[in-house]
Amino acid sequence: MSEWGNNPETYQAFGSLVTALGVIALFCSTLFAWWSLRETQAQRKAVEREMAARMRPWMGLFAFSFEPAVPESEHTEDVIKLLLKNFGALPAQTVHLSLCVSPIKREDSEHENAVHREETGGDKALLPGEDGDYRIVLSEYPQFVTWRDARRDVQIKGTLGYTLDQFRFKTDFEAAILFSTGSKEDDAKVNLRWRNQRVV
Repeated sequence: MSEWGNNPETYQAFGSLVTALGVIALFCSTLFAWWSLRETQAQRKAVEREMAARMRPWMGLFAFSFEPAVPESEHTEDVIKLLLKNFGALPAQTVHLSLCVSPIKREDSEHENAVHREETGGDKALLPGEDGDYRIVLSEYPQFVTWRDARRDVQIKGTLGYTLDQFRFKTDFEAAILFSTGSKEDDAKVNLRWRNQRVV
């Protein structure tokens, strides 16, 4: 009678067990490799997004002011001044500014009569840390003069478009001139509000 250790069935059972353990180990290592690859790809994409966010122009509204017309002086026009700045690490190219000026509250039966203005910087690049000054004369528009004289609060909605090579970016901002907070005799003391809304 064969002893247990020299029994061929014992060798066969042992071989089957080793094969089964090998298959399980291969499955586990394949699963671990797939999981590691997926995590590595997710980390790579996160790093690429972070690098893209750091290495791009970031344009925004940095200051907003209103200079009212002063009769019998050299300042005979109502002017808003926008100070734009590139906070990013790379130049902003082909800067394009679109503005829409309108009353904050529309009166009953009032027709849409907003002021639309386009300002282009042409091929000028705004370098990192560089300022872009825009001076918009609003007294050229009769509707603005009417709103100012009626002491109506006015909102300015702006979109700043710019590029870097083939990539396009956009910043939305808004501002307000609150004529209702000042006197007609001194428009220089009206309250102003402004903020950047969205950068994409």
